[in-house]
Amino acid sequence: MIMRTTTAITAAFFALASPVLAGTAQEAIDNARANSAQYYTDVQRLPESVTSGLSQTSTAKQVIDTVNSKAFQDRVQKEHNRLQREMFGGGSANRPGAYYADSQPTVAGQIPHLAADERIYLFISSSMPLSTLRNYARGIDRLRDPRVVMVVRGFVDGIQDGTKTMEFFMQIRLKDLGCSGANCATFSTQIDIDPNLYRRFRPASVPALVYVRGVHPVDPDVSEGSPENVPVPSPSSWTMIYGDAALSYLFGRTADTTKSPTLAAMSHYLGR
Repeated sequence: MIMRTTTAITAAFFALASPVLAGTAQEAIDNARANSAQYYTDVQRLPESVTSGLSQTSTAKQVIDTVNSKAFQDRVQKEHNRLQREMFGGGSANRPGAYYADSQPTVAGQIPHLAADERIYLFISSSMPLSTLRNYARGIDRLRDPRVVMVVRGFVDGIQDGTKTMEFFMQIRLKDLGCSGANCATFSTQIDIDPNLYRRFRPASVPALVYVRGVHPVDPDVSEGSPENVPVPSPSSWTMIYGDAALSYLFGRTADTTKSPTLAAMSHYLGR
């Protein structure tokens, strides 16, 4: 799936934990009460003290209750399903996961793949240069590994209108930006909308590549950043690297840190 289904996708992301906000930060929270969807955007418009869970104000808690309500979650899920249907036609054979699954038996001997419990999360944002994002999508497409995914924090400009998010994803995935219509070739690169993963690993900037071991989701269709689905990994089981660099370089640096022969092989393959 291009975006994993999750009913708890904002629950962990917006949990609250410490001091009171003041001034403009409090005003931002007040404004958000009128439009809770601001919490579910790719480029955050609210203070870091709110989105990272550093506020205990009663007003902020009311906003969080709204975001975590069934009505709001149903709205998120409805938009999520619409985007997936419009981008992939609703057929399982058109989803990246299905494509990768079909491809793996024929290329497993040629292209190195991560183990079942390993993941590469490449955190990105719509604020990044499109050329960089497309280069990443092209590289991930070459790997044909469903455990290597690009991750955005939320919908572009919130969930009120998913059109911009769909356009953003298609700009990344189209092999030829000049192509239009339903038959354009695309990179089979998975892009997940998952604020839970952002909250779990807290990348200070993007792009950021996270390599994780020991991922055993209870439900493969639920966010892997949700503690109910995947327990919080120990510090020794994951590593993160930053930098607007070639994918082969990022994999190579991560391989050097983790001593992973698989990542080293992937880096070599991407650099060919």
